[in-house]
Parts: sequence; C-alpha cells; structure tokens
Amino acid sequence: MDLADFPRLTVLNLVHTPVTGDVRDICEYDFPVLESLALPVTVHGGMCYQFQNISDVPSFMHTIHILLQRIPTPFREIWLLRAFVWLLSRQSPDWYADGIGHPPPFNLQLIRAGSRLGWRWCTWDGGHLCEINWLDPEPSSECDDYEAYIEALQRIEGELNTDFYRGYHEPPTEMEYRRLCEGLSKEIRDSSQNQHVRICEMHSSYGLFRKLWSAEAEAHSSTSFAPETDSANEMSLALTDDTLKRHFEMLIVFVFVD
Repeated sequence: MDLADFPRLTVLNLVHTPVTGDVRDICEYDFPVLESLALPVTVHGGMCYQFQNISDVPSFMHTIHILLQRIPTPFREIWLLRAFVWLLSRQSPDWYADGIGHPPPFNLQLIRAGSRLGWRWCTWDGGHLCEINWLDPEPSSECDDYEAYIEALQRIEGELNTDFYRGYHEPPTEMEYRRLCEGLSKEIRDSSQNQHVRICEMHSSYGLFRKLWSAEAEAHSSTSFAPETDSANEMSLALTDDTLKRHFEMLIVFVFVD
C-alpha cells in the first residue's frame, strides 16, 4: 500500500511504527493537503535519525531544502527547527569521545531567518555551535521581507555561541578537536594563575593597610577606637578618625576595582 495514494490525507504520524523508507523519496505531488507529518527513526530522515558520515549531511540537507520548498507545512515548527533531533551515529567513523572542554558538535539544527533557511552542527545541549550553512541566498535589500530577515538574523547571531567552534562549518576532526580542548585548558590554567596572583596582591595590600592603620593609631592616640577582629567590615565600623577611614576606603577601591 502506498500512502501517497491518499490525496486527502491531512495527518500522518508513523513515529511508533516499524515503517522504513527515505524522506527524500517524497515527491512533489505526494500528500497535496498534508498538514502534519511525523516519521520514525527507521526512516532515513525520520525523528532522531543518525547519520553514518559527516559528509552525507550537506547533500541530505540540500534535498530536504527542496522538499520544504515543495511542501513547507507538514513538519511542526518545533521539530523543524530542532532538525528532528538528527545527529551523528556513535558507530560513525567520524565520531569520537568528549575531551576536556566542550562536547563535540555532533547534533544538527535548522535555522530560519525570515524566508532564508540554513543548518548547522551543534553540541547535544545546543550550547556551542558551528557556523551556519545557508541553503538560500541572502535576500535582496529590496525584498519585502528583508527587514524581517535582518531582525531574525541579528537575534540568531546574538544567541549563538560560536567562540569554541568559530570558523568550523562542520565538526572538527578528532585531532583538531583535541587541539581546541588543549587550548581551552591552557586558557583556564592561565586564568587561574592570574587570579592567584591578584589574590596575593590583595593580601599584600591588606598587610600594607594594617601597618598604615597601626601607625595612624599611634599618631592619633587621643582618638578612641578598639577593633576586636581582623574582619574588614568590623574594622571599618571601629575606625572613627577621618584619616584612617580614608586609608581604608583607598584600599577597598584598590582591591575590588583595580
């Protein structure tokens, strides 16, 4: 039985069935009034379909693009933008395990900016993304929907985190990925060392303040104050002399603003 022979079919949900096939086989005049279509993982291009090779994806996306131009309505928007949870198979020769850093970008997303459609690779949580591969050319500034396109594009670019995979339009090779992770680890180590140095400088500055405070206390013995703790907050409360307060405020500015 060929389901495409039912021209008045409006809803087709085969997710929990053992149906096999290929979404790319849907022809221009199939399902002319279809409003909702959901396909199982056993169908090439169905929900949660897993690709065996990274190189298979661009041509597949091109075919999907043609399909969407013919029948743009059957797929629910939420699944369309999530690319039907498509991902790279763990059995793929291109797959590799996580390193120290961000996970590899082995999941897929579809991008829609106005009337322009594209796709990209992303991490499983969508937190880190590769560059967008556009399927449509950029609309002309004279088009009616150009402003809507620019607004959508700015919103998309504002949400993107492409720092880690900047310049990559597909997942890096395992060697490239390990090198990126090593670079991230070095940045973290350098940042930790710089933070340690600043903490040491803060302690040193605090020691200097203590000496100044003691010297001023002796010079102003007539002023009554008796701090009972080393806590900076309680010391500030105990200082009643304007000169000592000025020293303390200068230290706070140095430590927390410098």
